[in-house]
Amino acid sequence: KPNSPPMTVEQFGVGFDVMHRTFLGYPANLAPTPRTARFFQLYRDVEASHATTPKSRFTPSEAGWAAVCYGLVRHPEFHLY
Repeated sequence: KPNSPPMTVEQFGVGFDVMHRTFLGYPANLAPTPRTARFFQLYRDVEASHATTPKSRFTPSEAGWAAVCYGLVRHPEFHLY
């Protein structure tokens, strides 16, 4: 949303946990590495990149979440049901 405050890591963590459970099958806080902070940085980097130069039909926020989704799908722990 235009003029909305930036997302906090706590706000990001809620959505990220849902995606983490979906793709990797367990809560993000049980990951052996500090995964939420690393993926939040990925989200912020992609969002910032798309805010200055739109690269797709996605909004900057949508592009950030798409990158996070792609990162989880490519993660070595990813499994298919």
